[in-house]
Amino acid sequence: MRITAKAAKSLRRTLLLALFLYLSSPGFCISLVGRVHEYGSPYPVPGAIIRVPGSTTYAESEAEGRFKLEVPAGTATVFISAPGYRTKELGLTEEKTDNLKIALVRVEVRADEVVVRGRREALQASQTEISREEIKSTPGTAGDALRAVQNMPGVSMVNDMLGQMTVRGGGPYDNLYLIDAIPWPVPFHFGGIMSTVNSELLRGVDLYAAGFDSRWGDVHGAVLDAHTRPGAKDRVQATADLNLVVSEGLLEGPLGLGDASWTIGGRRSYYDLIFGRMFKDTFTAFPRFWDLGGSFDASLSSQDRIRGLALATDDTLGLKISQDMTRDSGFSGTFHMNNTYETGGVSWTSTRIPGVTSVLTPYAYDVSYDMGMGDIFGLDNRSRYLGIKEEASWEAGRLLGVQHTIGFGGELVQVRDYFTLHFDSPRPGEDTYDTTVEGKGLNSGAWLQDRVQASEKTAVTAGGRFDHSDRVKDSVVLPRASAEYKADPATTLRMAWGIYSRFPDGMQLNPDYGNPDLGPEYAQHTVLGVERQLSPGFFGRVEVYHKWYYNLVVGRQGTITIGDRAEGNRGDNNYTNDGTGLARGIEFFLKRNLGEKFFGWISYAYSVSKRHEGPGAGWTRYEYDQPHVATMVASYAPSTNWRVGTKVRYNSGPLVTPVTGRYQDASGDWHAIYGTPYSRQLADYIRVDLRAERTFRYFDWNLKFYIEGLNLFSRKNPTGLEYNKDYSQERIVGSLPRILYFGLEAKL
Repeated sequence: MRITAKAAKSLRRTLLLALFLYLSSPGFCISLVGRVHEYGSPYPVPGAIIRVPGSTTYAESEAEGRFKLEVPAGTATVFISAPGYRTKELGLTEEKTDNLKIALVRVEVRADEVVVRGRREALQASQTEISREEIKSTPGTAGDALRAVQNMPGVSMVNDMLGQMTVRGGGPYDNLYLIDAIPWPVPFHFGGIMSTVNSELLRGVDLYAAGFDSRWGDVHGAVLDAHTRPGAKDRVQATADLNLVVSEGLLEGPLGLGDASWTIGGRRSYYDLIFGRMFKDTFTAFPRFWDLGGSFDASLSSQDRIRGLALATDDTLGLKISQDMTRDSGFSGTFHMNNTYETGGVSWTSTRIPGVTSVLTPYAYDVSYDMGMGDIFGLDNRSRYLGIKEEASWEAGRLLGVQHTIGFGGELVQVRDYFTLHFDSPRPGEDTYDTTVEGKGLNSGAWLQDRVQASEKTAVTAGGRFDHSDRVKDSVVLPRASAEYKADPATTLRMAWGIYSRFPDGMQLNPDYGNPDLGPEYAQHTVLGVERQLSPGFFGRVEVYHKWYYNLVVGRQGTITIGDRAEGNRGDNNYTNDGTGLARGIEFFLKRNLGEKFFGWISYAYSVSKRHEGPGAGWTRYEYDQPHVATMVASYAPSTNWRVGTKVRYNSGPLVTPVTGRYQDASGDWHAIYGTPYSRQLADYIRVDLRAERTFRYFDWNLKFYIEGLNLFSRKNPTGLEYNKDYSQERIVGSLPRILYFGLEAKL
C-alpha cells in the first residue's frame, strides 16, 4: 500500500496529538527536585514532608533538606510540612519543577509556653546542638547559654569560677566564638561568671568540637556558633527575670513593616547596689557588670532577608590592696579593672540567583581591657576589627550522575591593636619602664568545598581554605574532607580530617616585644564516629578523635622578658614556633528528647592531652588535660505547671606544678623550687545540682518561679594550691560551696 505525502503529513499530526494528550494525561509523571530550608537562613529542614493534596504521593527531605518527588503531570500545588514549621502551599508551573527552594517559617507558640521541639540532624562530625529551651532548663546553669554549653559532650571547664571552655584537649583560647556569623570576642563576664548575651535572645547553639568544614579559619580548636531568633511578629511582648545575680529584661515585637520584627534586652548585676557600702573599705568599685543586646529581622522581598545584631558589655571592679595581702612584696594601692566590648553586624540572605543561597555579613567590634594599680602599674589593651564575610551555598544539580552542593565564600578583616604598659617597681633597683605598642594588619581568607551525594547512602565533602595575614610571612592552604555513610535509615557513620591554623597575636608579632618572624600555629584533626537513632527522640553517638598540634608559639624557657631593649635584647628571644602537642580520646553521648515532657543526656569522654615546649624540653601533661569527664542531665515535667531536673558532673581534678623545695636568699626572702610543670593532679571534681520550676498565670502574665541547688552536697572541689610565706605549708583552694539560687521569670 502506498501512502501519499498528504496522508503521511496527516498521520504525523495525529501521532503528535496523541503523544501530547498522553503526556498531558494524569498517568504521566514529572519530577520535582529541590531543597527545603529554614526561612531567612540557609539551614536545611530535614524530615519535611512534600505531598500532593488528595493523594498518597509524598517524599521526605533528606539531611541537607533535598528531596525528589514524582507527581502526576498537571499537578497544580503541593504542600510542604515539618514539625515546628508552618505548612506551606506551593503552586507549580511547567517551568517550576527543578531546583525548587522552599523556605519554611519556624513556629513557636508562646501562649502557655508550649514550644515545638525537634532535633536537626547534624551534617558534620562532632556537631552538637542545644536549643534555647534546653539552655534555660538545664540544672545548675541559672538559664545561662554558655554555662549550659559546658555540659555538652567533649567540653570541660577550668573551674566553677572561670567559665572558659576547654574542648577535646584544647585550651580556652583555642576556640572561635560566633553569634549570627559575627565574632563574639568576649563571651563571658569576668572570665566566666555568665555569658555576655541574654539567653532569651538566642534560638540555640551549635558546637563543632573537631573536624569542622572549610567555612571557619584562624582557629585550631573548636567552634561555638550561636544563633539569635527573630522577635515576635504578632504583638509587643516583654520578658523579665529577677534572680540572685542579675536583673534582666527583654522586649520584642513587630516593626509594623511587613514581617519585620525587633528585640532588645539587657542585664545588670546589682550586688554593688546592695553590698557596695558594706565593703567600701575594701572595694572602691564593687564588682558589677551589664550587657545590652538587640536585633532586627525583616524580609526585603520573597528572595531577600536582612538581620542585624548589636551587643555591648562592661565589667568593672576596684579593690584596695594592702601590703599584707601581697606578702610584703611592696605592691599595694588601689587596683582597678574595666573590660568592655561592642560588636555588631548585618546579615543579608539572598536567593535571587537560582540554586544559590548567599549570606553577606559586614561586621565590626571593639574590645578594651584596662587595669592598673595606682602609680605602680597600668595596662591598656585595645583591639578594633572591621570585617566583611560571605558564606554561600549552590545547589549545582547533577554532574556525572551525582548530586553536588558547592559551598564557597571569603572574609576580609582589618585589625588594629593598641597596647600600653606602665610599670614602676616598688622594689629598689628594679626596672621602671613605659611601653606603647601599636599595630595594624589586614587578614583575608577564602574557602571552597563540594558536597557530593554519591548515592542515597553515601556523601563526601572535600574542600580547602586559604588564609593570609600581612603581619605573618607565611600564608596557609588548609585541605579538609569528610564523609558519611548511612548503613541503614537509623545509623550514620561519619569521618572527618582536616588541617587548621591560627595566626599569632599582635603582641607576639611585635618586633620589640615579640618575634616578627613567627609563623602560623597548626593542628591536624582526625575524627571517626557512628550515630544511631535508637527511637523517635532518642539517639546515641560514639566518636574517637586525634589532634596533632605543631608550630605552636611558645615563650623561650617559659618566660617573657619585657624591659630595656637599648642593649640589644631583641624581642625575638621571647617567642618561637617550637611547640608541639597532641590530644586524643573517645567520647560517648546519649540524648533523649520527648518535647515538653522530658529531655536529658549522658556523656562520657576519655582523653589524653600533652605538650612539648621545644628543644631541651620533654613531653608534659597539658595544663587543661582532664582524662575523665562525665555528665548526666535530666529534666522532667510531671505536669504542665511543674518541671524538675538534676545534673551530675564528674571530671578529673585540676593539674598544678608541684613545689619540690624551697630556699632563702640573702635578704631573707623565701623562694619556691618547682618540679615538672603540671605533673600533680588534685582531687577529682564532683558536683550535683538540682532545679525545680513552677509556672502559673497571673492576669495576663506567664510567671515562672525557679530554684536551684548548686553543689548540693557541698563538696570542696579543688581549684588550685596556695602556700604560706616560706612555702612550708600548702592549702587547697576550694571552689563554690553549696549555694541556693532562685529567681522569678515573667512574660507578658
